[in-house]
Amino acid sequence: MNRKTRRTLLIYLGYAISIFLVYVAFRKVALRQLWDSIAGANYWWVIVNASVVMMAMWYRAYRWKTMVDPIKKIRMGKLFSSTMIGFMASNVLPLRLGEFVRAWSLGRIADVSRSSVMATVVIERLFDSFVLLTFLTIILLFKKLPLPVELQDFGYLFLVVNLAALAILILLRVKPKPTLHAIEIPLKVFPAGFRDKVMGIFVKFTEGLTVIGDMKRILRISYQSILLWIVTGLSNYFIFLAFDLNLPIDASFVVLVIVSIGIMIPQSPGFVGGYHLFVWYALKPYGIVQDTAMAVAVVLHGAQYIVITLVGFYYMRREHLSLKEAEQESISEQEAV
Repeated sequence: MNRKTRRTLLIYLGYAISIFLVYVAFRKVALRQLWDSIAGANYWWVIVNASVVMMAMWYRAYRWKTMVDPIKKIRMGKLFSSTMIGFMASNVLPLRLGEFVRAWSLGRIADVSRSSVMATVVIERLFDSFVLLTFLTIILLFKKLPLPVELQDFGYLFLVVNLAALAILILLRVKPKPTLHAIEIPLKVFPAGFRDKVMGIFVKFTEGLTVIGDMKRILRISYQSILLWIVTGLSNYFIFLAFDLNLPIDASFVVLVIVSIGIMIPQSPGFVGGYHLFVWYALKPYGIVQDTAMAVAVVLHGAQYIVITLVGFYYMRREHLSLKEAEQESISEQEAV
């Protein structure tokens, strides 16, 4: 099977999964009641949510500047443009091309090495995953949700995983070659193709850490990442207020973590279906009925999707970039990974 055929099949698979997830999420929802809930929401709070989301996007670009500065000093305006273009691309292009589009657009806008920028994007994903895993650990260990005991016990497992990931991160920065060699040893039991793929990921992490610079900068990125995801999590609470839901603040972070994990499943652009289904799953332990949860999911997803997509298209037009060219270049970059 050639790459083009495989890519086409993955695209169709993503759309098929999204259609199935939409069906699962909405099949028992009373559409009239869903519409009444959406129409009756207080959209002033939705505007606040969208404003906080845009603040978080600006701060994401600011964190990115911390990573990119050792490569080249780039103005915040250009970094914010590329950030919005990349997230817009995730909403409209298949195969999760947004991150590749972000690196490509900054390369074009700021005349900087695309491979070096891509290394910072890879590291950014590592920091994001680490923070979300930390949030999940805290939720499972300290929040007594009505979940099976076995699932809550996973909090201890995630705590161990978190500590191991932190140790590997430090070792990859301080002692890259011995650490990569130690990682490769247990992988020798796997087929060469799989082993090379996994090692390639760790090599890219190592390259990204080298690009970023010293441990002081890495620690700075760490607390920026924590702050970024705290603000992102809190933004969900304003949608709860829009529906007059009396929920504790931790519900915002449960939604954040569950949705972030859920959208890892291959889906259509914008994560339609999966996003909505996992908002419902996140709110079920709080006693929110499915009709209301789906209304929250539709407004929460819609507010972020519309604002980010429109702003992203604005910056793409302002920077005289082509979405078609961005897609083609990003597919080539993705295939090279």
